[in-house]
Amino acid sequence: MGLLRRDPAVAAELIPTRYATYRGTAKPQPSMSLAMKQSVIFAGLNIHAALEAMMPADFYRIVDGVKVPVPPPPVAVHPSDFGIGHPETLAEWLYARRLGLKGSGNYFAEIVAKDSLGLPAKFQPIPVEDVRLKVRNHQIVEWKFGKTVMDADRVWHERGMLVPGNPVGINALAQAMMDVEVIATTKQYLSDWFGNSAIPGGILRHKSKTLSDKQRTSVKAKYDSSVTNGEVLVTGADWEWIGTQAKAAESGFLEAMNATHVDLCRFVDTPANLIDVPVSGGAVVNYANVTQKNLDYLVMRKGPDLKRTNDALTSLTARPRFARLNQNAVLAMDPLTAAQLMATQIGAKLRAPSELRGIDDYAPFSDEQFDELRRLGLIPTTGAP
Repeated sequence: MGLLRRDPAVAAELIPTRYATYRGTAKPQPSMSLAMKQSVIFAGLNIHAALEAMMPADFYRIVDGVKVPVPPPPVAVHPSDFGIGHPETLAEWLYARRLGLKGSGNYFAEIVAKDSLGLPAKFQPIPVEDVRLKVRNHQIVEWKFGKTVMDADRVWHERGMLVPGNPVGINALAQAMMDVEVIATTKQYLSDWFGNSAIPGGILRHKSKTLSDKQRTSVKAKYDSSVTNGEVLVTGADWEWIGTQAKAAESGFLEAMNATHVDLCRFVDTPANLIDVPVSGGAVVNYANVTQKNLDYLVMRKGPDLKRTNDALTSLTARPRFARLNQNAVLAMDPLTAAQLMATQIGAKLRAPSELRGIDDYAPFSDEQFDELRRLGLIPTTGAP
C-alpha cells in the first residue's frame, strides 16, 4: 500500500473534510501546506531546527581514556549539494533534517555516494510527499522515491515520534490538522469580516407586516446577498434601522485563536513563551521563571533530540569515533548564573581559569592583565596567580 502520499491526500485521510458552515469565502481545506502557513507552527518548528543548526558537530575518539578530537568525515562537512558548485553545509542539513522530523515525523534521503568503508558520503534529501512505501507485516518491503524504486542500502530514513509496529514516524502536523483548520477558518472569517464583511452592515425591517412564503424567500435572497457583499439589507415599508456591526473581539475570535495557538504549541513541542504565544491564567511571567522555562525546554525537550542527532552523526563515521553536538553555543545560561558556576568550578579546582576563558573564546591572561589584577587586589601580589 502507499503509506505516504501527497499532502492533500494525507490530510484528507487523517482528518475528515468538513465543509464551510459560514457564509462568505470558501472555507480553507486541511493540508500540510496550510499547516505551515500558520505562524505558531512555523515559529515552533523553526526554533527547534534553528537551535540545532547553531550547534557545531565535533568528532572524537578515546585514546588512553581521554577524548581526543579527530577530523570530521566529508559527509559531516557538506552532506549534500543544492546544485553544481552549491554544497549544503552541515548546519543547513541539520536544520532541514530537524524540520522534517518535527513536522512530518520523518527524514528521507538518497545515499548517492559512499566512502571506502561503505558509509554514506553524500546525501540527496527527498521531500516526504515524494516518498511511497510498501509495508507488509509492519516491515517496509519497498521504497520508492518519486517513480524510482530504491535499493534499501541507498535509503537514509530517520523517524521522529514513534509508535510500536509502525515503520514510519508520526506526522505531528497531520495530528494537529483539526486545530490548524480552526485557525485557518477563523482567519478566513476575519478576512471576510474586514474585507467583504461576513455580516450585513445593518437591517431595515418592517415592524408590522407579516411576510408570505414568497416574500420571505425574496428577503432571504436579499439577506444572502447582503452577507456576501457587506451591504445594507432592505425589506418592508415601515422602516426601522438596526445596526449589526460588532467588534471581532466581542465574537470570541481572539480567545478562540489564542487557545488554539497554545494547543498547537503542544503539537510542535514548543513552550508558548518561546514564540510569543500568550497563555491566560498562568503564573506571572518574570525573568526567573522565563529562564527556568527556557532551561527546561533545552534539557527536557531538546535533550532527546540532540541524543538522537549525536547517534545519527556517529553512524556516519568509522568506529570507534563518535560525534557530539557542541551545546555550549545554545545551552548557555544567563550571564549571572554562568559566572557563578565558573567561580564555583575554579574555587573547587574542577577547572582552570584559562580553560573557562577558552569557552568564551577569550585568550589566556597576558602578563599585563595579571599585573592589572594584582594592582586591583584581585590576586596575590607575589607568587603564581
